[in-house]
Amino acid sequence: MARHSDKLDSRARLREKILGFGETSLRKSYYPELQRRLLEIQESEQRFRNIVRSSPIGMYLYELDPDGNLILIDSNPAADRATGIDNQQLIGKTLEEAFPGLVNTEVPERYKAAAAEGTPWQTTNFTYQGLGVDGLFDVYAFQTSPGRMAAVFMDISHRQRLEEQLRQSQKMESIGRLAGGIAHDFNNMLAGIMGAAELLDSQLKDDPKRSRYVRLITDAAKRAAGLTDQLLSFSRKRAVSSAPLDFHAVVHNGIELLTPSIDPRIQLNCDLAAENATVNGDSPQLQNIILNLGLNAAAAMPKGGRIDIITENVCLDQADCQASAFDLIPGRFLLLSFSDTGGGIAPDTMEHIFEPFFTTKAAGKGTGLGLATVYGTVQSHNGAITVHSEPGMGTVFRIYLPLSDQAPDSPISERQTAVRGTGCILLVDDEPMILTTAQFMLKELGYKVILARDGLEGLETYRHRGHQIDLVILDMAMPRMNGADCFRAIRRLNPRAKVLMSSGFAVDNEIADLGQEGLLGFIKKPYQRADFSRILADMLARPA
Repeated sequence: MARHSDKLDSRARLREKILGFGETSLRKSYYPELQRRLLEIQESEQRFRNIVRSSPIGMYLYELDPDGNLILIDSNPAADRATGIDNQQLIGKTLEEAFPGLVNTEVPERYKAAAAEGTPWQTTNFTYQGLGVDGLFDVYAFQTSPGRMAAVFMDISHRQRLEEQLRQSQKMESIGRLAGGIAHDFNNMLAGIMGAAELLDSQLKDDPKRSRYVRLITDAAKRAAGLTDQLLSFSRKRAVSSAPLDFHAVVHNGIELLTPSIDPRIQLNCDLAAENATVNGDSPQLQNIILNLGLNAAAAMPKGGRIDIITENVCLDQADCQASAFDLIPGRFLLLSFSDTGGGIAPDTMEHIFEPFFTTKAAGKGTGLGLATVYGTVQSHNGAITVHSEPGMGTVFRIYLPLSDQAPDSPISERQTAVRGTGCILLVDDEPMILTTAQFMLKELGYKVILARDGLEGLETYRHRGHQIDLVILDMAMPRMNGADCFRAIRRLNPRAKVLMSSGFAVDNEIADLGQEGLLGFIKKPYQRADFSRILADMLARPA
């Protein structure tokens, strides 16, 4: 009997050893272990819920009912933000009831296949319209357990808009490089024409009839130079004359030019409410923004309408600037809103409106440079421009310009009289027409002139005759050695050399960098005799 009892005890001990627990162990260790495991599961579930709730990606959870309908059983806050819907109000509804905009799409069947068969489905650029929602989404649907599935989606509408703005910016930059090359040669020719015409005009003072013809040539050359400026503005290849100015005064001046040019049935309303309207910029370029936007708006209202011009001050933070396709620096901005009540812009036209030479007007009615000029001017002033339009609802342009912390400059009356001077000037240019006309112009103004046909010849001339030369005028773009390299080489020969750069176009930061290295100034071709003479006198009067 004792042996039988020992056998039972032995078997119990063996069973406990094999199973790892006995009745005593079950009571003492299994229940606490179970509680620990349950707590871990609860914590894991809570972590998962927190991740889902805080995720920026929208999520829906569905299950199939016995009738094969997908029932919405849960959603996260990101789904509310993406769709603009309080999705908790849709819990318990079928997919078709919750989102009627999905009817007649492949989504319901794909979702049901994911829930019933575990067939995942992914789609990009899916457009959904319904319940006030109008968005573009990337969607991924997958089975979470038999009869259940999750739909994960992201609203990519904003990303698509930014991508389109980036493509537009890259397109403008490409066209801008082309325009810069054309403008260089074009402005060289204009400089020769204008210079020769002004020299001829100075010799025909006693012949008013012939002098009038010469002035017609000069005026035509000026208008052609203005057209080149428009080409260069949108590509940011025009050196901007930047000074603190009152933008409200710019608006008023622009309206004075605009009013006689538009249909009198168009009502112009101004609400210049910005407390600070001081920006750094070029007054004629900014004035052209008002003129071009106004003419564009007037063309959209052939039977009359209303133009509203509003200013206000706004602050753009880091997130705002990063979301923009323009290179903005966070801070305070002047916001100009320019709206009209015209017919609006068609969606297929919207993506082209800032392209140079693009126009919807009849042949001979427009150049297609107005909005391209506005775009380039805004870029060159470190600002941003957006447009919102719907057919039949008018158009609103919004322009952001960084505010200046300096007081606006007082306007200076333009002087037309040429200033004579003395000294020796080295003129370096690869364009024979420029060398000829500028040489005559400089001699007529009282200067001695030495000519060089490119940067290498100019450097060699300065090396041997630098002691005679009071000022060097360098063309920016030349073969063999360009103006910037020639300038630096001359400054190595003589750190006190006075150098003035001249070009048909120049990128702003290039001129600014050369200014840090000692460049005295820049003059844009084609230049007029009076302006040229005043700049020369100013440069020569400055200390080395």
